[in-house]
Amino acid sequence: MVEGRDLDWREMFEKVRAFSRRLDQAELAIAFHAGHGVQVAGRNYLLPVDARLDRATDLELEGIDVQTILRAMESERRANLVFLDARRDNPSRVRSHARSGRGRVPSDGGSRPSRPAPER
Repeated sequence: MVEGRDLDWREMFEKVRAFSRRLDQAELAIAFHAGHGVQVAGRNYLLPVDARLDRATDLELEGIDVQTILRAMESERRANLVFLDARRDNPSRVRSHARSGRGRVPSDGGSRPSRPAPER
């Protein structure tokens, strides 16, 4: 089991990496996130406690893209469950920057993650 609470970016990155490495031996994988998350342009991001989102473009550097976790979980021989209990409000100033024309306004909730194409 890989657990973490109130993680900064580096800690969250390391937990995602550790989780990904343990998947090869797993018959069941469960990913659970409770905290802040935002959706921008159809992509969902989990936010660490130290995320600094001064501009809309900071999100890709400061957040963890949910697709990264979903790609790591892909397997035809394992059951995968993903639970995202992310707050729907945006704790950053991205919204004000986006409204001023410097970026796109994040929605009030996540978008449905697209399923990555299977490898051939």
